[in-house]
Amino acid sequence: HQSSVIGHQSSVISHQSSVISHQSSVISHRSSVISHQSSVIGLLSTCNLQLESKISIMKLTLVIKKGKSGYLIGQLKEFPAVFTQGLTVEEVKVNIADSLELYLEDIREQYLPEGEMLLEEELSFA
Repeated sequence: HQSSVIGHQSSVISHQSSVISHQSSVISHRSSVISHQSSVIGLLSTCNLQLESKISIMKLTLVIKKGKSGYLIGQLKEFPAVFTQGLTVEEVKVNIADSLELYLEDIREQYLPEGEMLLEEELSFA
């Protein structure tokens, strides 16, 4: 019986270690996001896109599911590679916006155009 208890405690410690490692990764991600947010805020404040005098609003669908250890998992339906977690729905909403910004930044950095580029311009959607 004692070895069964020790095995269970060992499993709990391993799980807690995994959670701590994940939380550390989230903290690192958030600090990177804060840095990116300041550049995005600067960009958005100087760039305003109007098409035919109409303001476009991009709408995305956030799907939230229950995760492990009390966390909620959020994912964008239109961009399945964009997901995050949080303890509350509000935290997931804030975090998913950060995740989308980082995802789009990564895509931009990886983009290698073929042929002669005629124009590269950043657009903002309200």
